[in-house]
Amino acid sequence: MEKITFTCETITPMFIAGADGKTPELRAPGIKGALRFWWRAVNGHLSLKELKKREAEIFGGTDPARRSRVVVRVLEKSKEKIKISNTPHHRNGYCKRGNTNCNFRGGQCTKAKERHAVLYNFDLIVCF
Repeated sequence: MEKITFTCETITPMFIAGADGKTPELRAPGIKGALRFWWRAVNGHLSLKELKKREAEIFGGTDPARRSRVVVRVLEKSKEKIKISNTPHHRNGYCKRGNTNCNFRGGQCTKAKERHAVLYNFDLIVCF
């Protein structure tokens, strides 16, 4: 089994959380999904049949059932929680209309809450 280790750093804030919905957690399935996405993007010149065949050989599939040859491990080095300012439609915690009761469902929302995101520094180990 060949192993490649990448030292990675996020360059944009990530809004991710673990099972409790509060604790930031960078997980291997998300990284593997991104690798699969970019593999498809780079190999978009292939016919759909060939693309699916090769993707299943590398990342696994269901028809026929095949295990992934790619194993991803994330070794977290550090993470920095950063405060994110409100989005443009909620400046200063209020909607652009100048009131606090406007949400997408039609009428009742509270002042926008402070939000946080995470910047990660991690080692990514890919085995295949």
